[in-house]
Amino acid sequence: MESTTARHSRTRKILVWVLVVLSTLITFGSAAEVWVKHQLLDTPAWVRASDKLLATPEVRSALAAYIVSQQPLDDHGRASIVNHKLCNH
Repeated sequence: MESTTARHSRTRKILVWVLVVLSTLITFGSAAEVWVKHQLLDTPAWVRASDKLLATPEVRSALAAYIVSQQPLDDHGRASIVNHKLCNH
């Protein structure tokens, strides 16, 4: 049978690890909440961050390539949405 001291020591170790895990989860959750409130839900901050990203030529180029790659192609391998708009004007 375990002694009372060994049992208390084991219980204390488990409690310490539970508290470490809980405090870590709370810390990450709080940091995520602060980021969401100040970045995603704050329209002026979102606009500033987006403007900074879109001012970078590499980002604009990558975004343009992605948008073009997502367009459906016609029988000639051209983006059908672009051809449709050009033909109707």
